[in-house]
Amino acid sequence: MPKSKKSSAASGAGRKVIPLAVMEKQAIQNALKITKDDKLKAARMLGIGKTTLYRKLKEYGW
Repeated sequence: MPKSKKSSAASGAGRKVIPLAVMEKQAIQNALKITKDDKLKAARMLGIGKTTLYRKLKEYGW
């Protein structure tokens, strides 16, 4: 019996994957908007430490 190939649907053909960094940046922007730029509240909302949030803000040029 021949091995079956993955169907294009199973392989994700036609789907666009959003890079993790883009999703992370969007999550940070959203948290800051919701908290009216309260970085401590945004960090808590994201489940990260304040220091990590500041590092990511610097990394993304904010």
